[in-house]
Amino acid sequence: MPHRILHIIIISIFISLGALQSQNVHFSRYDFQPLLLNPANNGSYLGSYRVTAIYRDQWANLLPNRFSTPAISIDAPLGFSFREQDWIGVGVNFYQDRAGAGKLTTTGFNGYLSYHLALDKKQTNVLTIGLTGGSKTRKLGNVNDFIFEDQTSGIGSLSLESSGGTVFGAGILYKTSINETDEFRFGVAALNLLPLKYQLTNSSNEKEIPEFNIHAEGSFELAEGLALEPAVVYQIKESMNLGYGQAKLAYSLDDDKNFRLVGGLGYRLGRAVQVLAGIDYQGWRAGIGYDLNTDPLSPAQSFEIGMSYIGKIYKRPKVKEVILCPPF
Repeated sequence: MPHRILHIIIISIFISLGALQSQNVHFSRYDFQPLLLNPANNGSYLGSYRVTAIYRDQWANLLPNRFSTPAISIDAPLGFSFREQDWIGVGVNFYQDRAGAGKLTTTGFNGYLSYHLALDKKQTNVLTIGLTGGSKTRKLGNVNDFIFEDQTSGIGSLSLESSGGTVFGAGILYKTSINETDEFRFGVAALNLLPLKYQLTNSSNEKEIPEFNIHAEGSFELAEGLALEPAVVYQIKESMNLGYGQAKLAYSLDDDKNFRLVGGLGYRLGRAVQVLAGIDYQGWRAGIGYDLNTDPLSPAQSFEIGMSYIGKIYKRPKVKEVILCPPF
């Protein structure tokens, strides 16, 4: 048994090192982290501000607490632009991805700026251009805590200093309101466009590879109080491609309070089934996602939990004071 645990630790460390080129920060519930998917999602909603947060625990059934990713975003549409029917969005995002027993930690902090161009006065068709910029660093944990088969402690060639630099990305989003209940969104984003190298070993370095995201989402009313919400996401990063298709049903219990129950299924490339569930209440949304790899040789599982809140701040109307003088 000790040898089995030792082998798992060693494999996990090398998985961490290999993650430099293969491991993407990704989620099955991008609806709880839309800014990481496409910077053009920044400020694209009905409300005054939005807070989203998500936590992903990957391979929990095989290597507990080895692969985890928390992320949080705040974005808001501003009340001014070049045209009355347009608006500008701003936002920030923070995430930290931890991979393997070697605790390879990727930390990102990004700012977002977007311009939403209404193609008609009623804002039924909107074209958005979004930009993002910030920092991205990677750092290995204290590998000296692990003892290897040759009885040595740690790997002498590894650097324990953080390494990284500036990142930049851009995206475009088209949103159309088909009618009062149905809408469709399509977007494309290009991330990690600046040259960035990580120096995690004393003898070599690894570079960040550009990432391209293509996504489409919709909401279509099937019957009164029942809506279908499909979503497709495809991510391209050199030879490492990820993607999924999902279909959720949302049943409204109270239209006035926007009280809905949401559930559905998805399929991720690489033979993984997704189970999705959630609840919406007024401005709050909460949801979970569960990925089960259907390959019997690697029955890895992943779990996600997310929450978001859209706040609405209304200005009080200015009522002109009227003094009534009764006749005498």
